[in-house]
Amino acid sequence: MLNLADDQRSAAMMACLDQIIDLPDCVLSYDRDLISSLPDILAENYQITDDAAIARLKPLEEVCRLLAAADGSCPRIPELPALLKAANLSLDKYSTRADVSKVSIAAKEFDQWSEVSANVSLTSVIALQKDLGMGTHRIDSGRYDPRLTLGRLRNYLGGVSTPRPSFIERLTRRSFWHLKLKSWLVMGRLSRDRPSLSVGPRWVTEIEFFREVVGLRQHIGLDLFSDDSDLVIKGDMHQIPFDNNHFQFVFLKNVVDKSYDVRKLVRELIRVVRPGGIVVVDQVCGYGSTTPLTRTDIQKAANLARIFERYCKLERLVCRDIDISGLGDAKARNETRNNARLALRLKAG
Repeated sequence: MLNLADDQRSAAMMACLDQIIDLPDCVLSYDRDLISSLPDILAENYQITDDAAIARLKPLEEVCRLLAAADGSCPRIPELPALLKAANLSLDKYSTRADVSKVSIAAKEFDQWSEVSANVSLTSVIALQKDLGMGTHRIDSGRYDPRLTLGRLRNYLGGVSTPRPSFIERLTRRSFWHLKLKSWLVMGRLSRDRPSLSVGPRWVTEIEFFREVVGLRQHIGLDLFSDDSDLVIKGDMHQIPFDNNHFQFVFLKNVVDKSYDVRKLVRELIRVVRPGGIVVVDQVCGYGSTTPLTRTDIQKAANLARIFERYCKLERLVCRDIDISGLGDAKARNETRNNARLALRLKAG
């Protein structure tokens, strides 16, 4: 039983944590709650990466003071998650996982359903994500067609984009990213003959679109499965099987939410993209929680941009959010949604 002094100490720590952990500004992960992610939040949202900088953030300084050892020594930043979890605090509010009732509905669709964290069984996580990508949810379910038919090939990217097209997009009959790619080619930021990559394309159609319509002749894909080994390489996006600085451009459409370690994914993308290269992320997000299927919720574009900025210098070419709460399944479920659009140009050094 906590005494009054302990109650006051706990309340003070919780008040400080609430000031530090601003939920809408955090990337949510199924595999790590927000207390476990606290050192990352400090690095990305406050640029606090070492103990000497703790005093720059007063609520953090107070947490460290309240957690100080009997000898008065303050904890180091990497020690904070374990110390907070051992401090008899009520930390349920910092859980990132969706209500179990929502998860249980999805579980009925999959033979290989697993709710374990990636650090418990990565094999189970990848098996579930592969089944999700292929459409082989159950032994009797038919898998997705290797090619997505949406009329003419040039309409592909518009067909898999969520927001309604703008006036310019309707006038030119090109999707938002198609227009951006064409402009980057004209500006010389991209070359038709340098390698580029789609991560998690699901359909071979995506590779054909980038090659035949956009004109990126060396475009290939990376996914957990492949229907054409010449166009799509089998592999995990957290361990991209290519050399450093290999690609001029990488595209991820509704893929980041499948990540079991978003920071590892970001580091891999930075590693394989050459200086001056561009990473594009187009992601439905803003669920406010995570599940075994949507393991990462970036919530908004700027949250993911800050993770990239933690590890490299870059230029934000596009960083915006479109409210799509009234569209598709979000409308049917009366839930909020964002479509985050992010284009980052990596710089040397």
